[in-house]
Parts: sequence; structure tokens; C-alpha cells
Amino acid sequence: MTNSIPDTNPSSDIDSFLDSVWMEQGLAKNTLSAYRSDLKILEKWTKNKNLTMRKISRADLLDFISERANLGSSSRSSARQLSTFRRFYNYLYQQEIISQNPTIKISMPKLGRPLPKMISEEEVIKLMNDNSYGLAAGIFTENNGVAHRVSKAVKAGIVFVNTYRLISPIAPFGGFKNSGFGRESGMETMKDYSNLKTTWINTSKNPMGDPFIIR
Repeated sequence: MTNSIPDTNPSSDIDSFLDSVWMEQGLAKNTLSAYRSDLKILEKWTKNKNLTMRKISRADLLDFISERANLGSSSRSSARQLSTFRRFYNYLYQQEIISQNPTIKISMPKLGRPLPKMISEEEVIKLMNDNSYGLAAGIFTENNGVAHRVSKAVKAGIVFVNTYRLISPIAPFGGFKNSGFGRESGMETMKDYSNLKTTWINTSKNPMGDPFIIR
């Protein structure tokens, strides 16, 4: 179901959307200005492609994001624009101006975590452990002290120092946290194929005392 308003003036949709979010959430002028800028860029792109803002498809939006990336747009900028488009098209959908939201199945770009030029050993360890997995980790250093301290502190089942991805049947293989339990290979794996048993034998000829008295 779509509204009977003709699709001839996309700027009116943008103005209505901005008025709506301003009244509902009281957004700052800078935020509203950023929303308008992102939507105006999309409006210009749709006109150049002989498309309309209301009838744009998911594939069209992906083409827009791809073209912007090829022109040097960062992942952070693409994520901000996609966030704007989601709010805009969600508004149009709720107002029954469009029948489908083209942004629903578009994933947000992955944003890398910026690293400073210099970080301390403690910060390196914190970054390495800041995840829910711990199968393997790699350390590259010329300092043996750093190698021993960091390899001990890192929560990973396998740590490589100045090398990577070495595997041997005599070395235990396995991880920490969500990377699994137990180990394969090495002597440790024998524990998975054996059952320990505890046997107590009393060799005294004297009568057995009360077993429930702790001696």
C-alpha cells in the first residue's frame, strides 16, 4: 500500500522526515544538517541514474555505496550514510509512502578499530584478549622478555612467536574461550581416551574404624 502523494518532489520527503525526527527526538542542528546532506547526496545520485528516492531498490543503494567507496568514501562515512538512509526509509514506510524498505537487508560496513602509533605492552595484551575466541595468537618481537610475558598473558591455546601456523602431532592443539575445550595431538589428547580410577586398599589386620569420622 502506498500513499497517493506523487513522487515528484523528493525534497519534500526529506523535509518531512527531518521535521519528524526533530519533533520526536529534538535532535541537534548539526545532526539534522548531516542527515540532510546525506539525503541530498542520494537525491542527486538518483536523479543522475534516472531513479526516484521513493522507488529506489536495495540493489540501487548497494550500487550507490559501492560508487561512493570507489570515490574514496571511508567505511565510517558509508556506515553513517546507511544509518541515515535506514531512518529515512523507515519513516517513509511507516507513513505508507513506500511499500518496501530497501535498507532492511543491507548490512552495516565493518568498522576497523583505529590503533595509535605507539601502544604499551599492557594495551597490546588487552587488545589481543578483547574477543570471545582464543585458538591462536601471533607475536613478533626481538625481545625475549616481551615474547615470554605476552605469550603467557594472551588467552590463546597456541601462541606463535616470530612465526605463524606451525602444527605438529606431538604438540597439543586447541583453544580457550569459545574456541573449544580439550586438546588434540600430543600427550594431552591421551586423557580423552583413558579413564582414571582411584582405589583405596586397607592392608591392616585391625578392624576398620568408622569411615564417617574424619581422621
